[in-house]
Amino acid sequence: MHIAFLLFPNVTQLDLTGPAQFLSRLPDAKVDLVWDSRDPVPTDAGFSILPTATFAEVRHADLLCVPAGSG
Repeated sequence: MHIAFLLFPNVTQLDLTGPAQFLSRLPDAKVDLVWDSRDPVPTDAGFSILPTATFAEVRHADLLCVPAGSG
C-alpha cells in the first residue's frame, strides 16, 4: 500500500507525523512525504521536514493524507 502525505509550508507537524507513524506500521506500507520539490518544508512549529518524493515522482497513491495547517 502506497501512502502519500501532502507537505506544505506551515503544515502542523503533529498532524503529519502522528498518522504517518501509525500508517507506516501497516504490512507492506510505503509512506512518502510529498511536495513540489525536495527542499525542506517549514512547519508551523518552526522547523522543517524533508520531502521523500515530489508530485512528479508519485504517480499513484492508494491513500492520500492531508494534514492540518495554516499553509
